[in-house]
Amino acid sequence: MSPEARQRAKAIAGEAIQIPSDRRTAYVREACQGDARLLDCVLALLEADSPLTPRELQVHPALEGLLNPTDVRPAKETRLSSLGSVLSAPGQPDSIGALIKDRYRIEKTLGWGGFAATYLAADTQLDFRPVVVKILLEHHARDEWVLKKFHHEMQALARLDHPGVVGALDSGKLPDGRPFLVIQFVKGITLRQALHPTRGMGLERTGNIVRQVGYALSAAHQEGICHRDVKPENIMLYTLEGGEEQVKLIDFGIASIRDAQLASSGDSTKISGTLDYMAPEQFQGVSSPASDIYALGVVTYEMITGRPPFVAENPAQFIAMQLEGVKVKPKDLRPTLPAEAQAAILKALRRDPSERFVRARDFGEVLSKSLASNAVLNRATTSVPLEPRPKRAWITRGPWLWAASLTLTLLAGVWILSQQSRSTPKQAPIANSPLKKTENLPLPQSETAKNTATAENARTVPASAAAGPKTRTVKSKIGSRVATKIETLPKPQPIDLTPRAPKPETPKTDITAPYNEALRLFGQKNYAVAIERFSDVIQQEPKRADAWRMRGISYYWMSRYVPAIADLSEAIRLDPGNDNPLRFRMTAYLRQGEYEKAAADASEVIRLNPAAADAYSVRARLHSEKQDYSKAIEDLNIAIQRADVDRNRATYYSERGDAYFRLKQLDRSLADYDEAIRLETTVPSFFTKRAAVKEALGDREGADNDRRFARGDSKK
Repeated sequence: MSPEARQRAKAIAGEAIQIPSDRRTAYVREACQGDARLLDCVLALLEADSPLTPRELQVHPALEGLLNPTDVRPAKETRLSSLGSVLSAPGQPDSIGALIKDRYRIEKTLGWGGFAATYLAADTQLDFRPVVVKILLEHHARDEWVLKKFHHEMQALARLDHPGVVGALDSGKLPDGRPFLVIQFVKGITLRQALHPTRGMGLERTGNIVRQVGYALSAAHQEGICHRDVKPENIMLYTLEGGEEQVKLIDFGIASIRDAQLASSGDSTKISGTLDYMAPEQFQGVSSPASDIYALGVVTYEMITGRPPFVAENPAQFIAMQLEGVKVKPKDLRPTLPAEAQAAILKALRRDPSERFVRARDFGEVLSKSLASNAVLNRATTSVPLEPRPKRAWITRGPWLWAASLTLTLLAGVWILSQQSRSTPKQAPIANSPLKKTENLPLPQSETAKNTATAENARTVPASAAAGPKTRTVKSKIGSRVATKIETLPKPQPIDLTPRAPKPETPKTDITAPYNEALRLFGQKNYAVAIERFSDVIQQEPKRADAWRMRGISYYWMSRYVPAIADLSEAIRLDPGNDNPLRFRMTAYLRQGEYEKAAADASEVIRLNPAAADAYSVRARLHSEKQDYSKAIEDLNIAIQRADVDRNRATYYSERGDAYFRLKQLDRSLADYDEAIRLETTVPSFFTKRAAVKEALGDREGADNDRRFARGDSKK
């Protein structure tokens, strides 16, 4: 492949990595324009490496190689550097312990975007406080438009001073000329991570977040800055000590700046943004504060309903749906949404920018007030505290209390007697008797017992029972006269003892076919559709642990760790003896930076499966976070012994080399990096780490060779 074609493949892969996975392949095919070799190269760059071989799992054959989460390498770094000779990696700056500007020490890679890589670093001059360092990717270093956008972000953050916008701390250039930006580190999660994949978010919480984002955007607009990429991934949520949730707007990488010295006329016609959140005018190369308000409207719609207002398969279909307007209203998907809130959302999503809110803060205020008032109303109608009644003075007086109680008791007794007398049937007067009333004589006890026993105990009724009616004699004595009446007793009804057929049971739906279809889609890495199929299975059979597990794994491979953790937790509850969902949840916690929870899961995995090398590696990371490198090395020793594939063993050697490097045992660190490179020769980060050790040992030539190889150049 020629250098030009290789550079084009890098650029397409860098753009495609930002597109949702379910639409990424279609975008790549369109961008490659029928060039099969270019398409194969781009897809190879984007392809995630297969994880560990599944251990003792009875699964569909198509799932081989997809059921273990921990090929323990950073997700984005793995995808963009698995073909080290094809795609350039940042080289020196991502070395563990490397210093930038003799001040910011790189701690770990946070992620890769279309234009830049971000790293967590420690500010060595200010008590080692954590900061984020953003470095332009090398293959964009000569792209004039990308360079301008990177400098725009620096300029935008330098202008803004608002609590809802992440702050810029420093900037500069690396020795190779690439610019870098140091920004504030926010310890929290993105709005995307907080959103439920189908139900969205609570209404009152939604109003609070949108109001804060609206104020942050208005502050940017007042400074002449349009964000142009408002989406859940660029909204950070964090909690203050008092429990109050706060918002930080991040990533002004494609912001437009009014009166910027670096702006050019070409920028105004460059289409930038994320498809689902782009306003109609952005497809014409025009953006304004109204475009950010539109994007915030899309984000709000998604927070309310769990999905964006337009779901299209390609950009052309998306634009057509935008022109038709919002067909599915938010209240259609969430009936409890107040009408005022829906009106505000639909106003923000108007196709004509002039018909939207004038200021983003106005939209946030209207929405927040309508949702807050609705929440207050709900609380008032569902849980109104009852005021205690004031005690009256006469109730506390003893004699009156006793008199009232006695009176109520007598009245109750009279009422009960009257009810009993009404329920007792009265006998008709005897014929030809001068008496107006007769006594109601009860049936003799012996006859009552006899008839009752006959009705309850007889299994069949003899034919003689129907021969004639039974009677009883009722006598009433008045003085010396006795009045007699013969009454006919009701005929006993025969008891039907015929056995009845049981009610037919409702046949259970056979979910084998939908489940196998979901597994097939999962095997094809069509995770979005597979999630829908697994959801259908769960709806039919909610206690099916493997369906919860597979849906959680699908979310995991889409990097949607919050719903993945929820589903995997349910699978663990239903099947506590299976270590597979535990291992995925362990790694999801690790990706989220929740090291304590990841370590707890790792210990449980080790208890269930002592041969699980990845669990020892995860636990070692927790020790490293606590700077207990000796314990980390102990766990990594076990991980190296029990690793069943060279790729993972190489990763564990590299991690142990990191720990030795932190302990300043450079010879052991160098030996571990050598072994990692011997096992896996295509991982650029191994070379950049070894380069740092060689430089610390004084081997500058060897360090330069390793860095060149990490960038994709031939070793000299």
